[in-house]
Amino acid sequence: MTDPPAAPRDSLLHVEDLRTRFHTDAGTVTAVDGISFDLDDGETVCLVGESGSGKTVAAESLTRLIDDPPGEIVSGTVRFDGRDLATASEAELRAVRGDRIAHVFQNPQRALNPVYSVGWQLLEAIQLHDDVSKADARARAIDLLDRVGIPDPATRIDDYPHELSGGMQQRVAIAMALAGEPDLLVADEPTTALDVTIQSQVLRLLESIQSASGLGLLLVTHDLGVVAEVADRVVVMYDGTVMERGSVHDVFERPSHPYTRALLDAIPGRDVDLTPTAARDVADRDPSSATDSTTGCRFRSRCPHAVDACREGDQPPLHPTPDATTSAPDGARAHVAACVHFGPDGDPDVVVDSAKSADSGASADESAGGDRR
Repeated sequence: MTDPPAAPRDSLLHVEDLRTRFHTDAGTVTAVDGISFDLDDGETVCLVGESGSGKTVAAESLTRLIDDPPGEIVSGTVRFDGRDLATASEAELRAVRGDRIAHVFQNPQRALNPVYSVGWQLLEAIQLHDDVSKADARARAIDLLDRVGIPDPATRIDDYPHELSGGMQQRVAIAMALAGEPDLLVADEPTTALDVTIQSQVLRLLESIQSASGLGLLLVTHDLGVVAEVADRVVVMYDGTVMERGSVHDVFERPSHPYTRALLDAIPGRDVDLTPTAARDVADRDPSSATDSTTGCRFRSRCPHAVDACREGDQPPLHPTPDATTSAPDGARAHVAACVHFGPDGDPDVVVDSAKSADSGASADESAGGDRR
């Protein structure tokens, strides 16, 4: 079989204008609508957004894990190590899945088969990718369990999933993902089902594995606290589209899109509130229907800064923000926001100055409260 022609190598993963939709009884739902981002070797990129924003569908679309039907990857480029997975054959995809790109899913109980021991499942994963003896595969499985922090791995390898805690099950799932020594690990909400202490341990584990192996990490999460801890760059999604994209520093210190600002304002214990009422304002507004085909910005019905231009035309494209620290304003690494206020006919101060005013008002109220005490 002839391999598809390789594109010039730049990023490990280059996603451009990816679109995925589902056909339902209620109509066609475009779950991912034209997202683009890059990811390099050894880099962590976080897809972040509320439930239903399209994060998981985007991650599963990379290696075409979407069930067809009802799902369908309509268009776009998914260039991995110079080759377009969007046009690859099933045989070529099988050579990539688990070997070059591995997935860690949200619920480890569903990822592990309760009928088979942890060791049996690990050996199967290892022998699927490498032609090794059962004895060698078992030795590698024990080593993998040790790498992910399973105590007494030579004994626990014979345990069944129900004999392990949730945190241990997730570590086993990570070990299985590492069996093929992938270049890219896609982790979909890997800490959501775990308590806070175990969440931190799993995040440290992923960072340690990445540091040791140099693999790229695409982390899907709704938890901005997790993003702040581990991300190099951030892709903020809402209703299937990218609302903001940039370095973790730019997105957290210079958030531009009103949706990003509302998300950050909702973080408990954040030192500075960007807009004290933004999160409540957004929560009180009705989101657009998933099958809504009306024009304009997807966020317009929930945005406190919506103007007539937000209701016209197509979803706004990504515009460079005026205070971005990145040096390539038109590149995949620029700090950009999909908001008309940052476009050529817009005024960024509509968003930025209102947030500053709200912050000043909140600070004044807090100072007055302090004086009364």
